[in-house]
Amino acid sequence: MRFVAAACLIAIAAPAHAAEAIDFNQVLMGFTGKPLLQRGDCPQPKRGEEDTCEQVPMTLGDIAVTALLTGLPADQNEEPIKKFQRDRLARRVYKAVVVLTPEDVALLKDRIGRVYGPVQVGASWPLLDPTLK
Repeated sequence: MRFVAAACLIAIAAPAHAAEAIDFNQVLMGFTGKPLLQRGDCPQPKRGEEDTCEQVPMTLGDIAVTALLTGLPADQNEEPIKKFQRDRLARRVYKAVVVLTPEDVALLKDRIGRVYGPVQVGASWPLLDPTLK
């Protein structure tokens, strides 16, 4: 009897389908089929100097972290706990492969949509939400 009760609890608690892990190291592809590029991790050139920083492929993690940590006008009166939660999520997804909750995916899609343009949104959202592929 205990075995049956335990099996019923597991069946109720388990989701109908397990969420898939998202690889935040994936390179974002433009509509031309080439990787989207961004400025590498270099110091900003001084005024009048040429910018010789290498262009590197943009990853899902790059834009997710930037979108989560960029302050937006709507964030001005945000509760500190929300800022802390965004920082924690940014730390989880940075160069990682993780399973996210639907709420975390929704937050990432919203933030990316507010911070970035259509090309980055179009390249990243299907990687976050396979139903958009």
